[in-house]
Amino acid sequence: AALSRLRDGGYYGPDGAIARLQDSFREHAGRLVATHPEWFPPITLESGRTTEEWYGGTGGMCRLTPFGGDRAIIMTCLKHLFAEGVIAFICGHGPHHIRFLPPVGVMEPAHFEPVFQILERAMTLTHDGRG
Repeated sequence: AALSRLRDGGYYGPDGAIARLQDSFREHAGRLVATHPEWFPPITLESGRTTEEWYGGTGGMCRLTPFGGDRAIIMTCLKHLFAEGVIAFICGHGPHHIRFLPPVGVMEPAHFEPVFQILERAMTLTHDGRG
């Protein structure tokens, strides 16, 4: 039944529910990066090269890489998020990322608005050292 719902429920394709969630996430993430560039320095990869790809993901996985991908700082931010009711995870292995796994069966693109409001508060607390 779950597979039939995924197959027939309008989740896939460029106009599917999953693509709309990903688009909404990227829109909000882009605004956050533009508003707070101090939280998004260039990221140094294992290869030694740097990148300014602070957000992305595929399908139902959404990724944000603040604070240069520093594990300890991201963990502090995740604790602030959790305290306000947003469940996110750490992923990656240098740089580290904040990973969101939105519940694609029930989440709407508009739901990212309050999530990003909470994220901005959590990142402010983290950046200001109040964590």
